[in-house]
Amino acid sequence: MTPMGKGVKAGKLGFKLVKESPVGKWFKTDSNNAALKGKRHYTATEVAQIQQQNAIKSVESGKTKLKNNQQKGNYGEMKMDVHYESQGYNRISKGRVTKLDQKIAQGIDGVYEDSGPPPKFIIAEAKYNKAQLNKTQDWRQMDNYWVQRRLRSAVGVKKYNDIQKSMVTNPDSVKKKLVRIKHDGNVVEKELNTDGYIIKK
Repeated sequence: MTPMGKGVKAGKLGFKLVKESPVGKWFKTDSNNAALKGKRHYTATEVAQIQQQNAIKSVESGKTKLKNNQQKGNYGEMKMDVHYESQGYNRISKGRVTKLDQKIAQGIDGVYEDSGPPPKFIIAEAKYNKAQLNKTQDWRQMDNYWVQRRLRSAVGVKKYNDIQKSMVTNPDSVKKKLVRIKHDGNVVEKELNTDGYIIKK
């Protein structure tokens, strides 16, 4: 079970809280919502995923226009979550975006884990359309220094240690990715090197 993240409002999605513990929250569908009748119980993560899908659908159907960089960035992060989770990865980083107008959090956009073949971990940054990685005199967004300074707070101590151990035993098990979400909704992945630049193949 995964604790519900900020920005998730289950009631508006037709869910009712049925159990809460230090571990997480469980929801069930509101019996008054005909569209959701017959469904099973949902975890907080599943509720968040449904809210992401609803927000994405609203944009891609033309119902909602992306008005500013905040909305474009949040749309991109939600698309990235859906992209990796559809491939069997689990998001292990905090701060899942579930609304277009959600306050932008500083740090790594998403860290994902897969129990299957390498890469086991993906550390990813989402950029909408032509937006670029940030750069200062001392660091570049997604270079190894920038990532290491933010990784522990993104995933917690245990997962941070798991990632560090995985990098030592098999360097190919951890990859950094730039995930570009095009204006038409298409998703393009590019692997990044130690300095945060795209690896040209």
